[in-house]
Amino acid sequence: MNNTHPKRKILRLKNYDYSQNGMYYVTICINNKNRLLGKIEDEKFVLNEAGKMIECQLQNIENKFQNVYVDYFIIMPDHIHVIIEKSNVDTVGHEDPTLPEILQWYKSITTHEYLKGVKEGIFQPYYKKLWQKSYYEHVIRNERELEEIRKYIQDNPIKECINDA
Repeated sequence: MNNTHPKRKILRLKNYDYSQNGMYYVTICINNKNRLLGKIEDEKFVLNEAGKMIECQLQNIENKFQNVYVDYFIIMPDHIHVIIEKSNVDTVGHEDPTLPEILQWYKSITTHEYLKGVKEGIFQPYYKKLWQKSYYEHVIRNERELEEIRKYIQDNPIKECINDA
């Protein structure tokens, strides 16, 4: 039997508990790297209505999940970078979500909202699915690493403008 699909690389840390406290750097890409979230104008990235919805739902992560915070993020034409902080505290009857559960909710709600916008003629249609199947994630281990990642996220639009020039 000939398997034509490349084997997906597992990006998660083996035996790591993704429900524990910590800071996580995540990149989620639009399927096929389609530029659905905005465009670059005068060397600045400008969110379109779809990008604004994506941003709103990023901020809603904190409302949906107790003890989960969005530390820093940037939305680009075809991907997002976000730092998520989990600060679990002992709460009776409260189960802390894992990072994959948070991201699965986020991708699901944004896909639902995006599809609604397509049907209303507000958002550009997409082919098959909005988001790539997986995402890039990195467990942030110390303050120096956190600052480096924040700087990378902050500088990302500048790099994008240079690459588009």
